[in-house]
Amino acid sequence: MADPSRPIRLAPLDALRGFAALAVPAFTHFQHFGGDKSLYPYDSLALGHWLYVYSQFFVDLFFVLSGFVLTFRYLAPLSREQIDGREFFFLRFSRLYPLHLLTLLVCAGVEWSLMAQHQPTVIYSQDDLYHFALHLTFLQLWFEHGLAYNYPSWSVCAEVFVYLLFFLYARKRSGIFSAASALTVFVGIAVLTSWSLPLLNRNMARAMVGFFMGALAFQATERLDRARLGHTLGTACLAAFVSIVVIANRIGYDSWIGSDPLPYGLILFPLLTVAALKTPPLAWFLSLRPLTFLGNISYAVYLSHVPIQMIILAVTRARHATIPTSSPWFFWVWIATLVSVGTAVHYGFERPARRWLRDRLVARAPVPAVAVPAA
Repeated sequence: MADPSRPIRLAPLDALRGFAALAVPAFTHFQHFGGDKSLYPYDSLALGHWLYVYSQFFVDLFFVLSGFVLTFRYLAPLSREQIDGREFFFLRFSRLYPLHLLTLLVCAGVEWSLMAQHQPTVIYSQDDLYHFALHLTFLQLWFEHGLAYNYPSWSVCAEVFVYLLFFLYARKRSGIFSAASALTVFVGIAVLTSWSLPLLNRNMARAMVGFFMGALAFQATERLDRARLGHTLGTACLAAFVSIVVIANRIGYDSWIGSDPLPYGLILFPLLTVAALKTPPLAWFLSLRPLTFLGNISYAVYLSHVPIQMIILAVTRARHATIPTSSPWFFWVWIATLVSVGTAVHYGFERPARRWLRDRLVARAPVPAVAVPAA
């Protein structure tokens, strides 16, 4: 059974996930609308320019948060065999797949309708049957050549892979979990820096590093909490994170941190995750309801943004309209659209679909089967 004294959600981490899910489409993928990047709204501001260039690495924050939260929720029940593989993967499947399938179908509908009219596709070009089958089966990150359909879902494919590793390590009892996690991080670093291994590409390695650094960060936090040093750890992590950012601001981000995802998944985002959870003022701020709401809709925002952009681009092309990418009002309309559509998709489809699938699991399993709170 789940420990009733433990919280079901880690609210500050929900807020971090919400910020990350909004920043990627708002800044990194704003480029899908075209236009002169140097004229994008707020690019002249230091923070705005940083977000346009570096918010792509917030995907690595997803991985760190996922590793932290899943270890918090599932390591003990899996190692004690209070939850089996069928239930664990069904819970993960019900969380990820319905929305992945819906957004894939929307992207396919837009792209195939353009192809049927002998027009070029929008955003991505490899929208054929082969790539559709890869996306349908979560195999796109292993075998995809080129960019296709809802390409940002590569991170979901990577999550499925690290879930499998997580399950295998946890079922071997928690005693080996830390060592296996550290070894996986080492292999991920090696792939990102030098090794070339069959089927392990850079994006998969990013997931391995980020997810298992998150898992290790949770274990370290839990141990120090038992020693009543959790807040000290949080303060130290916040100080280290701020120091790195300040130095980077003085020296230059590329010179100090680099333009590679590795420092983010390995150092920066684990520090930020622990600081957000264990520094009381920051944890209080991130637990405010508007911020945790962004976390609730984060998956819907992240997976929906490319289908929305495809629709916008297809409509504006058909009407020979120009998208005012240099206009601040368009930028804020885009933000509002992301939040509005994300909210509608989360409450109108994602949650009902997940609940329907999990009701099927409960109906076919003994009562204790879903004793662990599930994301």
